Amino acid sequence: PFHFPGPWCVVQDPNLYPASGNLGLLYLQKGLLDDAAVALTKGLTGQSLPAYHKALGKIMADKKFYALALYHYGEAALKAPGDAGILTGQAEVYAAQGQTDRATDEFRRALLLDPSQEQASLSLAEIYLQKNQQDTALDILKKGAVASPRSSRIHLMLADIYEKKGDLKQAEYERLLGGKKGPQTVAVPVIPEGIQLGDQLAAKGEVDKAAEA
Repeated sequence: PFHFPGPWCVVQDPNLYPASGNLGLLYLQKGLLDDAAVALTKGLTGQSLPAYHKALGKIMADKKFYALALYHYGEAALKAPGDAGILTGQAEVYAAQGQTDRATDEFRRALLLDPSQEQASLSLAEIYLQKNQQDTALDILKKGAVASPRSSRIHLMLADIYEKKGDLKQAEYERLLGGKKGPQTVAVPVIPEGIQLGDQLAAKGEVDKAAEA
């Protein structure tokens, strides 16, 4: 019986290796890490594109294969040295391995290349928060908010820091910018004393006294 060829048939033709690599990028967007890794690896067989290496670096980091992640990020960086996302990916791997000083350097390099690199701002701020350096984390996030004013994650992280510092007004403002509303205060109506007493008496069945109240 005839079997419809699977997606990997494209790699039989050397001119179509990029199709496999691009399919891998699509799989990665959908969260299909294993399928993405296979397709991207086959794509790299035909052409060593930085986008494929970068994607494989992310996959390997997610799977905690840190040596492979650094290899792929390194290959990507050689071909695309101006890509702040690659530096951020490398920094994430160093942070996961506990090399916070090296991670800090890489995150800062990424932000120099691209101040709007959201993940670099968030992760770098988190490192300083873990070191109890709230003011440094705050400064990083404020710069990140200027470069990425629509980043809800940056605004919400700022809100948490302001709240811990006791600046509730600024915390509420950042929370609103991040798309979240603070706790709403329900207004309790003030009931005149006579009405309160009447209600209490009526509840006890003392209707005559309630009417007098």
